[in-house]
Parts: sequence; C-alpha cells; structure tokens
Amino acid sequence: MSDTEDYVVIENENQKEEPVLTKEEPVLTKEEPVQKKKRKHLEVKPDYFKTEDERRTEIKVLLNQLADLGIIASIPGMKDFLKHSQLFIKEGVYWEGRIRLTGTNRVLCGFLTNRKNKVSDITLKYEKE
Repeated sequence: MSDTEDYVVIENENQKEEPVLTKEEPVLTKEEPVQKKKRKHLEVKPDYFKTEDERRTEIKVLLNQLADLGIIASIPGMKDFLKHSQLFIKEGVYWEGRIRLTGTNRVLCGFLTNRKNKVSDITLKYEKE
C-alpha cells in the first residue's frame, strides 16, 4: 500500500505549476439541530390541586383526630397550627414543620400539601420539655 492512495490530485489554475497533493476529507453535511422533547410532566395542570372543599374536609379530619386524643385548641401551640391550617384552606399554601405543644410533652410534626396525589398528615411525637 503506497502513501499516495489516500491523496487526490488537485490541479492548479495555472497549468505551469505542478499538481498539489492533498488529503481527501469526507464530506460533512450540516445536520439540523435536535429538538428537545416537550416535557408534559413539568407542566402544572390545575386538576392536580385540591379544591377548597377538599382541603377543608382534610383539616376537619385531622382536627377531629387531635380532639379524640385530647389536644384542644386552647393549647398555645395549637393556635399556631390553626393559623397554618386556615391559610392552607383559604389559599392552598403548603406547610411543613414542627410545633411544640406546651404542657403536653408533645410535638406536632406534619405537612399540609395542596397536591391531589398526596394526603396531608400530622403526627404527635413525645419530647421531654
């Protein structure tokens, strides 16, 4: 195999000069840019959110469970939770946190979510004061 097989002879415009040997390169075609896929899962649709009535019934269930355990609204920490729950019912604002219930050795931990596929949840944890 000789070294000149990969080369192509190109003649110059001036016939007096000798032909120049250049290496043949593959012809590159310009490809169109690849379009990104539309991501449907990133679009937030209004039917993924709970309605005000759904939020209200969810909070009623949670408050009834707390009442069955003897946790009443007059406890100072419960007032904070009631403020968060009212804001959640009216505007659908997400809340997550811990509230110390003074006088009961308990901490209310939980979250209130506006998504239909998740259920808002609270738990009472024992903690020494």
